[in-house]
Amino acid sequence: MVQSTSRALIRPGSNSIRSPWGTVDTDLLVQCLPDRRPLLAGSAHDRSIQPPVPGIACMCIGLVALNQSPKYPLVVALNRDEFFRRPTTAANFWEGTEILGGRDRVRGGTWFGVTRSGYMGLVTNFRTGTPDPASGKSRGSLVAGFLERPQSSMDYAAAVARDCEQYSPFNLLLWDMQQMGYVSSRMPPQPVTDSVFGLSNGDLNESWPKVRRGTSMLQEAIAEDLDSQQLVDRLFGVLADRTRPQDKDLPKTGIGMAAERELSPVFVDIPSQDYGTRTSTVLLIDREQHVVLVERTYNREAESCDDVVFDFTISPG
Repeated sequence: MVQSTSRALIRPGSNSIRSPWGTVDTDLLVQCLPDRRPLLAGSAHDRSIQPPVPGIACMCIGLVALNQSPKYPLVVALNRDEFFRRPTTAANFWEGTEILGGRDRVRGGTWFGVTRSGYMGLVTNFRTGTPDPASGKSRGSLVAGFLERPQSSMDYAAAVARDCEQYSPFNLLLWDMQQMGYVSSRMPPQPVTDSVFGLSNGDLNESWPKVRRGTSMLQEAIAEDLDSQQLVDRLFGVLADRTRPQDKDLPKTGIGMAAERELSPVFVDIPSQDYGTRTSTVLLIDREQHVVLVERTYNREAESCDDVVFDFTISPG
């Protein structure tokens, strides 16, 4: 059984979640940021969080094992890298919906979420070396749209592909309990075959060093006979890896070698830009359709400050 290791910022309140590990008020968790006022896209605060280095925006890595474990048909481990001054709400069930996920308080979407009926969505930006267009729709709305109106992953991917030019460059993974689908602003919709794979800020499974290293460590972890607590702990270790590859192995995405180096580890920490890995998330769905989701939040010092734990059984929608 997964145990909560929540710290001082998680305390009981009117919007709490009661679980076998205690009562937590995730509404009070805003990724270690004190200001909880809603923000509007295009506001002065929104403009102030634009990246000083072109192409460095929300960088993420998602590591996925699809039907590769005898215990867990789906294992996902991901990091969200973002500016610490961008307000974000920690993972929680969204009011009036079945969606569980964090939320971007600037534009309202999410980078990763799952529903009580087992649908899952994950989005990363696609690194182009140029600033995102100011008029582009929020990438986070792609995940939210799928989870709010669950449907075939490939049908949704096809609909997204028809409108992909409206969004800033993205990669999108979708899981509908039967099929995993992928679509991006560069690639047409395609089913994802059973495998261990990684998705960062290039094409699906593009052989960046962090993707190769992360998928290798994930493969090793699921090959062992670990219970859920052990596997969660092991995957948080994978997500905390700060190994930097050699310059000759780095991708060339147009942001310059210095930035490529800073963004090259699985876990990113760039204090000079007030930027780094904000959250690490592990999702396990076992063969009895039992779901464990654990989100770990990091502060500006790259120290973990909270864990929130969710545990439920999938109910057909």
